Amino acid sequence: MTVPTVDELVARLRAQADPDNVVGMARYGISPVGTLGVSLPLLRGIARELKPLAKADAWVAEVDSWDVCDGLCNNLLDKTPFAFEKADEWAAGEPEFVKREADDQRPSVKKAANWALRQIGKRNANLNAAAVAVAARLRDSGSRAARWVAADALRELNSDAVLGRVARSRE
Repeated sequence: MTVPTVDELVARLRAQADPDNVVGMARYGISPVGTLGVSLPLLRGIARELKPLAKADAWVAEVDSWDVCDGLCNNLLDKTPFAFEKADEWAAGEPEFVKREADDQRPSVKKAANWALRQIGKRNANLNAAAVAVAARLRDSGSRAARWVAADALRELNSDAVLGRVARSRE
């Protein structure tokens, strides 16, 4: 299978653009500039077609917002056999919308680290316990950004709503 170029993928996505979705996305802080409003089911379908992904580094280099980063990573790159290797490599880099380390003071980076920790901790009881342990270590670190990530994550991960949900996941 031939891996499409970025231009080919963008053309395909533009053909599926939905302005109504763009309006809805703007309510969540996603910039409408250049946003196509393409649905996640459509993106995931395209991702399934692109399993042999040879252009991951080039695509990641073009990421310019948190929603693009999360969409690319959560709907395509995490399905690849090199996902963990690339996650380690990219997390240690400097680009703001690629890096995901809790001790980075930039708002979009620490918010992304916080979001990831909270989402992992809401999946099931075992992951909740692991996420709470990571948050506790971050809370005790010398980094102001890491302490913020931890405090916010612990508030949600220890909430009655989350603890009830993850307890039911054992059933």
